[in-house]
Amino acid sequence: MMLSHVDGLIHGPLLTAYFGATLLRPCGMETQHLEDYLNTIYQERITHVVTVPAVLGFVDRLTSHDDYFIGDHFRHLISSASPLDAALWGRLEERFHIRICNMYGLTETVIGGIFCGPSDELYRRNTVGLPVDMEVRIVDAEGNDMVDGGEGELLVKGDNVFTGYFRNPETTAKVLRDGWLHTGDIASRDHDGFIRIKGRIKEVIVSGGYNIHPSELNEALLEHLAVAEVATVGLDDPDMDETAVSAVVLKENTQCEVNQLFQHLCSIL
Repeated sequence: MMLSHVDGLIHGPLLTAYFGATLLRPCGMETQHLEDYLNTIYQERITHVVTVPAVLGFVDRLTSHDDYFIGDHFRHLISSASPLDAALWGRLEERFHIRICNMYGLTETVIGGIFCGPSDELYRRNTVGLPVDMEVRIVDAEGNDMVDGGEGELLVKGDNVFTGYFRNPETTAKVLRDGWLHTGDIASRDHDGFIRIKGRIKEVIVSGGYNIHPSELNEALLEHLAVAEVATVGLDDPDMDETAVSAVVLKENTQCEVNQLFQHLCSIL
C-alpha cells in the first residue's frame, strides 16, 4: 500500500515500528511485477500481506501459480480500503487455500474498526465482520436505528474515532454528532451482528481503494483554457470497483484531444 494511503501508513511503518517488525515493499504494484511481488512472500518469509480488492482481482486473473501463500511462515492476507467482491473472495480462498481477512475503516477511524477474520468468531464471507474496539449503529434518514437486515447509514463510535477535521469545524459538525461518526456508507447488519456494506451516500468514487472526489477533477479540468463545462461520475469497473469518468464540453471554436486533457490533469493533481 502506498504511504499516502492511511492503510499504507498505519499498516506500514507505524505498525512495523510499534511491534519491532520488518516492513518490506518489494516493488511497484504494476501488473507486470505481480509474479515478483508474490514470489517475495516465500523468499523473504513474509507473514502478512495487506492489499486492496483491485490488486486481488489482478492476482486472480493474471497469475499462473497457486502456491504463493504456502509455508508455515505465512499467516494472513488482508483486504482493505474498498468492498471485496464475494465471487472474487471465494475464488481466491479456494484457489490458494487461505482465509482472506476483510476489514472496514476510514482515515477518520485511524484505519480499521470492523473486522472479518482471522478468527472463526469474526469471520463471515461477504461481510466486513464484527466491530472491534468501537460501537456501530445503522440508522435511517431520520436517525432511527434499523432492525436486523434493514439498510441505512453506518455510524461508528469509539476511542479510535477522530475528534474533528483540522481547522474545519463546519465539516466536523456535519459528520460528527454526539460522538458518532456518520460514515456516509450504506450498510446492513444480520441477526448475528455481521456488517455488510451496500453502497455510499457520499459522492466519493472509490477506485482501487482510493477515494476520488469528483469536484477535484472538475475543478482541475476547468482550469484548462479549452474547457467550458465538466461533470465527473463513477462507473462500475470489474478491476477497480469504480472508475472516474468525466464528460467535458469544450468552448466554442476550440479543439482539444483527450490526451491533452490527461496531460493537463497529470500536471495539476
